[in-house]
Amino acid sequence: MEVYDAIKKRRSIWKFQNKEISKEIIEKLSEALVWAPSAGNPQSRKFYFRLYPAAKPRDIKNNKIKSILELPDNLRPIAIVPVGYPGEFPEPPSRLPSEKAINIV
Repeated sequence: MEVYDAIKKRRSIWKFQNKEISKEIIEKLSEALVWAPSAGNPQSRKFYFRLYPAAKPRDIKNNKIKSILELPDNLRPIAIVPVGYPGEFPEPPSRLPSEKAINIV
């Protein structure tokens, strides 16, 4: 899949199937995370996978994240990314026309 197509087809999924993600997919995601850009390549980040079926992203409250992930006091979560098999396929969201969203100077 081309990057442009991936961006246009991306959706925010809030309902997931109760289907386990294979070890192979977790390994591939892990490798992609390690190679992803990191604003200056400081590599001072750590990734956590919390594996449990039918997790609902909105059920994870910010004040509970550290205890759910069992993070030490010196670490704080920056981003939570739910991963799973979609249980719904929402319509594309509306977007501003390019001429209203982009300025070329």
